[in-house]
Amino acid sequence: MSKLTIALTAALALASLTGCKKEPESAPAPAKPAKSTDTTPAQPADKKGETAKPETKTETKGAEPTQETAEGAAKLFAAAMASGDFMRASELTDPTCEGRGKLEELVLLLDDAKKKGGEAEMVVGFLTATFSKPWQGAKAAISAQEGRNARCRYTLASNDTRDVTLQNTDGKWYVFATEEVMAVSKTQAEQMAPDKAPPANPTTPPAGTQPEQPQK
Repeated sequence: MSKLTIALTAALALASLTGCKKEPESAPAPAKPAKSTDTTPAQPADKKGETAKPETKTETKGAEPTQETAEGAAKLFAAAMASGDFMRASELTDPTCEGRGKLEELVLLLDDAKKKGGEAEMVVGFLTATFSKPWQGAKAAISAQEGRNARCRYTLASNDTRDVTLQNTDGKWYVFATEEVMAVSKTQAEQMAPDKAPPANPTTPPAGTQPEQPQK
């Protein structure tokens, strides 16, 4: 496999994996709660006479992040992407989102390249670095949360920001991985652009370097 073939394969794979649909501007509307037949007493009112809202779970400072909180799920996803564990990252995404399929495609592509070995592993290194590097040192901050829906803003190492939606399903939080999440950073895109290299075998030496002609 020539280096040109490897480069083309990697570029085509990158274009395919980043071509997913964008997430809607607004977060999914919270599901309407079903009518409850629970006969337990209502929660006590506070001093102003308002019913106290259920407590929202938050991460305990210093504790390992878990999917039981929106912040924990957001941090786990960022850590999986940063380490290149794209299978784990896909498991942390909502099964219905477009990005989950893209991550699974990436995992299959990398596995296939690893099996071929040799120069094909250059594709593995290229794609792993492309998708993991932006997430190294990323910080997650929950910007809004209501019921089983939440919004998170990631600040990446390049200072790019990514806004994502998370949703709670059966007590666990999942990330909606979209084009916004899968896209490479602007800095990376500039670095990946082909350089305008000088000709391999210039016919004319640079100015000021021509050898002196022998005197007759």
